[in-house]
Amino acid sequence: MIAIILLVFLVYWQGPRPVFEKVSSNIETLDISIDKIDSTIATFESQFPNIKPENESRIIWADSVRKTPYAMVYLHGFSAGVMESDPVHQTLAKKYGCNLYLARLSHHGLSGSDAFEGLTPAALMHSAAEAIAVGHVIGEKVILISCSTGGTLSIYLTANNPDLIAAQIMYSPNTAIDDPTAILLNKPWGRELTHLVLGDYRIGDSTKVGTPIQRYWTLTYRSEALVALQELLDQTMIDQIFEKIESPYFIGYYYKNDEESDHVISVPGIIDFDSKTNTPASLKRVVAFPDVGNHVMASDLQSNDIESVIHETSLFIEEVLGIVPVQYDTLNLNQEIL
Repeated sequence: MIAIILLVFLVYWQGPRPVFEKVSSNIETLDISIDKIDSTIATFESQFPNIKPENESRIIWADSVRKTPYAMVYLHGFSAGVMESDPVHQTLAKKYGCNLYLARLSHHGLSGSDAFEGLTPAALMHSAAEAIAVGHVIGEKVILISCSTGGTLSIYLTANNPDLIAAQIMYSPNTAIDDPTAILLNKPWGRELTHLVLGDYRIGDSTKVGTPIQRYWTLTYRSEALVALQELLDQTMIDQIFEKIESPYFIGYYYKNDEESDHVISVPGIIDFDSKTNTPASLKRVVAFPDVGNHVMASDLQSNDIESVIHETSLFIEEVLGIVPVQYDTLNLNQEIL
């Protein structure tokens, strides 16, 4: 019996493993004048004729094409899109007089069930790094807003580029998936087991087909993309990265009780992350939202309580970052930069 067990283990451990290149934390400066940034983004997005309407990368200017003291950059989650945290991200940008960059991450926002074919952790990270570079073209300092796996990217890039990100605002950050079997996805036979269980495609919630949610989320996609997602987490969501975080951050997550809580990402994983950063207690806020009722907590299409999300995030921006609201009709471009 022992010999059989050892043989099975040996066959498993020597099975094929998914191979991905290592992600890079490098953020290259964009040598583009601010009056050319809109056209540069549009030209890049024109390479993808199958981008779904309203899913393209774009800048929402505070009032005109000029730098603001702070730019907000939004990094959406896995299988989501730039409108994932709407109207919260736009409300905050308008309230504090910030230019806002909505970044469509690699392979996302595209029509067709094969949209995630070839997705890699490195490509996701690179597109997030480019988004931060755009943020520095349109703002003196950058605040990252993210949801879910956008938070994964935000944490890693902030840890390795502390001088380029002033603060993070993270909704339901994905530091770990709330499924203990997920760690097998990128282990031996991981890709094969994924196809065996899910087939070639992961089929989304059929009740969302034909609803506005389908416009902004990819409901059906290549199943091997889940392997890439787990690889991203394994490469980046580790203690050595968490310990590098010293700058301000806000975390919001759905939790009422153990049953009524976020079961997409790991809530204990969020608490673990917070316990290991080196950000002083006075510079961070970690808030449980019992009434949002959804992993996607900042979208009026899915959340039941965006008012509380806006309120608590605003308190962080004003009380921790020291940024004051501006009049909607008069943008104060002389606002003090921390």
